[in-house]
Amino acid sequence: MQKGVNDQSICEFLVSLTRAEKRNYIFLSKNKLSTFVEWIDASRLDIN
Repeated sequence: MQKGVNDQSICEFLVSLTRAEKRNYIFLSKNKLSTFVEWIDASRLDIN
């Protein structure tokens, strides 16, 4: 696991994904890609 990623933050991320009814919006920093986003299959991402 990367620095700053712990069981609690993983749990919170997964809960937020599963509570969405249709779509999730994940906001990213231009300088740093989230560890969680790296875990999502690229075919499921729509990056604008």
